Amino acid sequence: MWVLDDGKEIKAYAGIHKDGSLGVEYVAPDLRRQNIASRMQLFIADQMMKNNMIPYDFKR
Repeated sequence: MWVLDDGKEIKAYAGIHKDGSLGVEYVAPDLRRQNIASRMQLFIADQMMKNNMIPYDFKR
């Protein structure tokens, strides 16, 4: 699970399943439409690959 906060409250989070698929993702309403979810997915995929995991994306 990865969490984005501003020091006071959680602004976004995302988690993965053991098979590498994205399990849950949330972005606070005031931060939506700013590519935060897309950037989080890229960050998570990068972290997974650094740990020899294979990211799985349902959209492709």
